[in-house]
Amino acid sequence: MNHPWILDYDTENCTIGAALGIVGEKWTFLVLREAFNGVRRFDDIRRRTGAPRQVLSDRLEVMDASAIDLARGSSIPIYIFSLKEPGNIRRALLGEDIGSMVSDDLRETTRVS
Repeated sequence: MNHPWILDYDTENCTIGAALGIVGEKWTFLVLREAFNGVRRFDDIRRRTGAPRQVLSDRLEVMDASAIDLARGSSIPIYIFSLKEPGNIRRALLGEDIGSMVSDDLRETTRVS
């Protein structure tokens, strides 16, 4: 190899490695595919992906924890609200108070709407 310096980079803070740590196996990609296509119910995702119940449950738990960690690390507030109520997604995107905000220590929620 003519340029050994090309391989001289920090692997500890690798964004690709971090992303693969979150979505690095097929079940996560399949769950994301279903979510992006509007599938929301656990049993529907399980049926459409063919994922075993425990595998799907484990992956959803990891995805939730990852989203919470990313939000907290970026000082992004976390809100919980119903996706089933018409207009809620629009209201959230417009920055309206909606649902409940999760506290920084994840121990309590405060109703904001």
